[in-house]
Amino acid sequence: MQPLVSIVVPSYNYSKLTGMLVETVKSQTYLNWQLIIVDDHSNDDTPAILRKYEGVDRRIEIVLKDKNEGMAKTLNDGFAKARGEYVVGMNADDQLAESTAIEKLVTFLESHPEVGLVYTDNVVTDAEGKRTDVFRKKTGNTDDLLKQNFIATWSCMWRDSVFQRIGRRVEFDMCCDWDLWLKLADHCEIAHLQEPLFAWYRHDSSLYFRQRSKGKVDEAQCELNARRRRGLRPWSAESLRLTRQLIIARVDLWRDRR
Repeated sequence: MQPLVSIVVPSYNYSKLTGMLVETVKSQTYLNWQLIIVDDHSNDDTPAILRKYEGVDRRIEIVLKDKNEGMAKTLNDGFAKARGEYVVGMNADDQLAESTAIEKLVTFLESHPEVGLVYTDNVVTDAEGKRTDVFRKKTGNTDDLLKQNFIATWSCMWRDSVFQRIGRRVEFDMCCDWDLWLKLADHCEIAHLQEPLFAWYRHDSSLYFRQRSKGKVDEAQCELNARRRRGLRPWSAESLRLTRQLIIARVDLWRDRR
């Protein structure tokens, strides 16, 4: 029996792209998957497109929220429904780049029991799904990840057994992915499968580009929290530097909102 893989997707105003994502999941050679799409009260035709998948495939679960609550809360709503031994997170404008993507990720984790999180490279696409580039990522360890989010995109699979150890939840709307990787890396090894198994739509209308100031605040708090979990002393020079960085980011955010 194949292990169940839960694929969790938060969606907001990505109507056509969300449909493209669903089709790449349905085309997988690996069959034992659960696709959970949680729509964060989109105001375009995303809900109508998602309703077309309700009842068509028992592996697809659609959740349509009645109010907008942000990326982290929407992801957590999806994670709460995940039943798989392995978990994948994707944005609604992402795709699986090849039909064997899930199969390759499961095979890797099954043969590397010491690894709790495996990430891949990305195909870069335009709005029509046309491939324009390949994003090759750095191969790094948990210490490197603390310095830089070199994983960068939702292009990973991780073990639910490790996920349970951190509460199966994420924080920070603007960098919930980095926060999750860092928390998982506190409890397991990470590995880089150097194949472009996910497709990433790179565009300036993404959440981070639209809310850069909020992103800087979340990233500063995320890094500070991670270093404190690893024993950073409150009054050390590094702690004071990070705290100052966080304060500056919050001031910049306040100015942008005035």
